[in-house]
Amino acid sequence: MPSVVALLRRLTDQLAPPVQMGTTAWSRERRKLSAKGSALPGDYNPDLTPWIAGIHEALDDPAVIELVCAKSAQVAWTDGVLLNYIGRRIDVDPCPMIIMFSKEKSAQEFNSEKFEPMVEATTALHDKLPLKKQSRWEFKDFPGGFLKLVGSNSPASVKSTPAPVVGVEEPDDCNENVREQGDTITLLKERTKTFPRRKIIFGGTPTIDGVSRIWASYLASDQRKFWVPCPHCGEHQVLMWENVRWTNHSGPAHEVFGQVDFGSARYG
Repeated sequence: MPSVVALLRRLTDQLAPPVQMGTTAWSRERRKLSAKGSALPGDYNPDLTPWIAGIHEALDDPAVIELVCAKSAQVAWTDGVLLNYIGRRIDVDPCPMIIMFSKEKSAQEFNSEKFEPMVEATTALHDKLPLKKQSRWEFKDFPGGFLKLVGSNSPASVKSTPAPVVGVEEPDDCNENVREQGDTITLLKERTKTFPRRKIIFGGTPTIDGVSRIWASYLASDQRKFWVPCPHCGEHQVLMWENVRWTNHSGPAHEVFGQVDFGSARYG
């Protein structure tokens, strides 16, 4: 039998107002990185990826319904944006969430390599979502909501569940029409229509111009960019690859990079 003190504490927690905490603050104060998925295990430091703060602000803004990020590879989108937002929602603002991947295998890899290590390492999460009590890898149940991981090759799993928060990882790789049931991204977005505080999250690397769905979605947005201050004059600018300069060396050529002297690389 729980003690009177424990019962009173539980009742107090239930009656307490929800914690007001943005995604960046949550990641700094509560997120832990697991040695299973990070070269820097321990406290998460959002200052290492300053371009993510603006994305966090947009995700936390109730006026923003749809967020699109057209990005290059390996810029901390999944770990710094998607996982932090999911973690904060589970911890302080729970609700049903659905994240769609191109294939079921990609969803499984996200669960085993990204999501579960974050929950195991982050006390605020594994107290609310004990993994040993979860019987299905694709469905995570927690107080106030759930997280469902689906593949775009299974429209039935996309159509069956409404949720105020949905996300698509790599839209360009998702199926456009599976088994004549319609476009899976459109089907997923339909799951949010009845919710007043809905959030639709797209993140991916553009493929072919004119075909890329993530790029088309970005062009339909307000097209925000990350502006970087010059370390010398302080003028802000958007970094462009064509402004990267380097010299070549005379030694043996690398099979991919040729004779590029990496030490000479500069921006200007």
